[in-house]
Amino acid sequence: MSSDYKMRDQWVKLLGEEIYNTITVRITVKKPSKLTETIPIMEKILDCFQSNSLLSSFRLGDKNDDFRTGLNIFDSYDDEDVEAGLTLNCLISLIRPATLTSSLQIVGEGSCFIPEFVETTIAAMWRKELSFYKG
Repeated sequence: MSSDYKMRDQWVKLLGEEIYNTITVRITVKKPSKLTETIPIMEKILDCFQSNSLLSSFRLGDKNDDFRTGLNIFDSYDDEDVEAGLTLNCLISLIRPATLTSSLQIVGEGSCFIPEFVETTIAAMWRKELSFYKG
């Protein structure tokens, strides 16, 4: 396995872009102009992973925070923070992801690669739709 982390990062970004492009062919996506408008797109992405049995369910935000969960995972203050160039935390819980067992095995073998497709796809969406997420 290559130790070229820049190459691995490029590969993961490309993977996310390809998955997102495939999903957008099947769903209607309204072009968002701010972070809060990406919440429905995030739900569609997660619904797609769920309907293809890659996870049993998901939750946006913290289940113990009534104000920052579901469709309220982001608010207008987050939109302002993004505009100001600040970083945000986004909690998405994946319930029974299909890649969990393989991730544990690979990490147990000492690899830095984790076969996680949801984050890479959502990151690709933010890069494409809002041009701000570089991670």
